Amino acid sequence: MASRRTFFLGLVVGAAALLLLAAPALAQQPDSQTFEIRLQVAEDGSWSIPSFGGVDLGLTSSNIAALSNRFNLGIAVPSIDPQMIQTVQGQDIQTLAVVKEGAKTTILVNNEPLSAVTLGDEALAAVGSFVPELEDMLGSVSQANVTVALQFLGAGGEAPELDLTRTLEGALAEEPTNSINLGATVTPDGRVLSVGGLALDQLGLAPMQLDLSLLQQFGLNGLQANVDGAGISVLGNDAQWLRLDWNIDQIKSRAYTAVPTFTGMALTDDTKQLVDVATDWLGQTAIQVNAQVADQTQEGLPSINLGRPVMVELTDDNRVVVEGIPLNVDLSSSIGPYRDQIETVALRWDGARTRLYPVVNNEQLPYITLGQDLVSTIGNTFVGGDLMWDQLAGVLGNLGFSIGITSQGGPAPDLSLAEYDVTPGSRLAVAVPKVTVSRADGSLAVNGAPVPLGLVQNLFGVQVADTIRTQVQALAGVQTAEVVLGPDGLTAGVNGAEAHMAWDDQLRDNLVTLVMGVLLADREIDLTPFKESGVAAVFPALRNLPRTLEVGMVRTLLDVVNQIDLGVTVEVQDEPLPPAFLDTFAAQLLPSANAMASR
Repeated sequence: MASRRTFFLGLVVGAAALLLLAAPALAQQPDSQTFEIRLQVAEDGSWSIPSFGGVDLGLTSSNIAALSNRFNLGIAVPSIDPQMIQTVQGQDIQTLAVVKEGAKTTILVNNEPLSAVTLGDEALAAVGSFVPELEDMLGSVSQANVTVALQFLGAGGEAPELDLTRTLEGALAEEPTNSINLGATVTPDGRVLSVGGLALDQLGLAPMQLDLSLLQQFGLNGLQANVDGAGISVLGNDAQWLRLDWNIDQIKSRAYTAVPTFTGMALTDDTKQLVDVATDWLGQTAIQVNAQVADQTQEGLPSINLGRPVMVELTDDNRVVVEGIPLNVDLSSSIGPYRDQIETVALRWDGARTRLYPVVNNEQLPYITLGQDLVSTIGNTFVGGDLMWDQLAGVLGNLGFSIGITSQGGPAPDLSLAEYDVTPGSRLAVAVPKVTVSRADGSLAVNGAPVPLGLVQNLFGVQVADTIRTQVQALAGVQTAEVVLGPDGLTAGVNGAEAHMAWDDQLRDNLVTLVMGVLLADREIDLTPFKESGVAAVFPALRNLPRTLEVGMVRTLLDVVNQIDLGVTVEVQDEPLPPAFLDTFAAQLLPSANAMASR
């Protein structure tokens, strides 16, 4: 009895040994026919192996059971639970297969490739050097061509079709429109030094320690993961170690039915919608995460460039829906009165040029360009604190995105309009005086000439200097400021850093039309009091103005004014300015006048 059992076990071990011995031969002939093992399972749990290396050996669960009984081997023939088979068939799974072609192994469900794993030569070599006893076997087995397929028979015993030829290409059909890059540095002793070019304390994170012993044993000082809609690649020292391909649509459809069945957890429509949006974005995005082992930070600031616009919808009750997902945000109090004037909005931020392009109701508006160091200058000057203003400015420079906003049921904005240049008109003159202000006493000078604020105080009793001094002392970090309105737009700056709203005649007219439409809406601005004021008495032509303020009037006024640069530059100094001549002259006259009045 024991000898028979030993003989049967020897057959099993021998078959396994033949598979291992065949691996080198299969590896030497990668284009040869795949070694196939095909298993068919009936609804009652019985099974058969109609193909073992392409040969039908007549292996069935009933034959093996009969053989065991005949020779009294006492072997329990494995069977598959019919309930499990019923559950699998309830998921519309007719065939399962694992196809190994060289270094690539593909999983197929119903002849559709679901995912595939490819091991790189560097990974196999590293594992072989780590476990030398397996080096030869890994090299042989990794190149073998082997297929294991499972067919679930129908009620009448019919076998579903089996097609093992389909594979995953491992590449997207089109170039990703979005890209995200993030790096990190870890010291050789495992301390996380930085993430995205920033230290952990700058990010508000607690210190982190990692175990790098495995990486060190494999001789790795850098890891990189590249993720896109087709799969993920893992690289070590710039060489590909692992590639996992996936068919995201197949995985989703299988998960939607399998998760409730096997976990008992129901998937709501909102959850499915969230998954659909996330996978749709993933299919258009290339994500690169890089970690390096070094004593100094190696990575730069993170970069995010979204070529696909983020679509936002405002519902009829002024709630926000982003990419079809409703958010618990109500904008009624802020935009409710203006909904009728604004139908669509398109915004595009170009980080390379630090420029924001706004388009409202498919009409281009003046774009805004942030000058170098503007964000850090404003942050450090007016906000301060421990915020990373310089790094924030760098992140903005590495950021690119577009946003489309539409009303519920309304047309979508034309996002192609959100990139344009201006053609400013000619400049006839410049009227931008330089004003110098003293923090010490609030004195002023215009183009170097002191302003007689003391005379104003003596004549009218208005303490202008004290008011100015209070204001400039509150702005301790401000050294210079400027505001200039001209044919090419509006420039505003502080401490040498500027923001520029660029326009030409058309863009400026579009802005006036929008602002007037939003501000006026159904209201009127009555000009009658202005026409009957003293100003109209001095300038009688003003009496010919229409009764109410109109868009055309504002456009015409700006057309005239915008022929020249109008504005002011301000310089703040800590020392008092020299006294104005009129202040000195008045100070000399006032004592004489007071003396004469006392006689």
